[in-house]
Amino acid sequence: IVFDDAGNTGFQTLNKERKYYVLAADGRAWRLFFEREDVIQVTTTNPDDQYTCDKAPGKRPAESGVPWRGFGRVWCGHDDIRMAVGHVKPGADEILTTAAFQSFDNGRAFSVHGKTYVIHLNVTGDVSQETFLTGTWEPVISTGTTAPSKPPAAESPQGPDTCNPRWFFTPRPAGCLQNYRARTAEMQVYQRGRVVYLSDVGQSFVFFDGDSWKNVGAGIDDAGTQHRDRLGEPVGARRTFQSCGGSTSSGGLTTSYIIDADTRILTWAIVASSYTPAGWDYLDDRQFLGCP
Repeated sequence: IVFDDAGNTGFQTLNKERKYYVLAADGRAWRLFFEREDVIQVTTTNPDDQYTCDKAPGKRPAESGVPWRGFGRVWCGHDDIRMAVGHVKPGADEILTTAAFQSFDNGRAFSVHGKTYVIHLNVTGDVSQETFLTGTWEPVISTGTTAPSKPPAAESPQGPDTCNPRWFFTPRPAGCLQNYRARTAEMQVYQRGRVVYLSDVGQSFVFFDGDSWKNVGAGIDDAGTQHRDRLGEPVGARRTFQSCGGSTSSGGLTTSYIIDADTRILTWAIVASSYTPAGWDYLDDRQFLGCP
């Protein structure tokens, strides 16, 4: 998603500041901006020269899978962004549209195509002077719209487990385990919930009593402090543990599963089409088998 600076009126005019907001499916967000000669599409009129990397002469991004122009500069120059968002989907052309937005001290909210998104930025200084910021984002659900309250727990058909890697508990959900990772993690229990920090993604997942959750681009202590009003006070000590887990997609939901510090199977889901959190739960009726 590309925003021009609010004070500028020439959308693709040389020497005008260009802001880029990148929203990844796992809840991470980035804000970057460039100016002057960095705006590649106004320094050359040859489309073949508007690629920063992996040039594909005669092809647009929807054909080559590689973004070009300003976003191509972002994608090519930042490994974490490139790995988070992947390649351009086949046939997915750029869309020129309008959006309403509101700036805040630590982020921005914007509305486009009937959906509202809130970006939380990790700001340490003057936000207007920062050229690269990380953070998280979340959708805002309109009044009257509700997400599924619990992750799915559909059983797989009876028969041998042919998945690679194998599931780490039984009965296992439908489908095979994807994005399997073993990782170092931390967990802190609170009076009204818990926070789990996964080191490999640099994210804390805040699970509130009930079934709501959110992810925060911060360490476990900062995430707990930010939501102390809902979580209450810490209960016991923070624990570091080795966890394994992964995800699967079924029925329009992407559901993640990990083994937590109590060797319980913790699961949470997100609506794949809108990235809307869709509940969390413990699968206490499952038998833990050990990490694949």
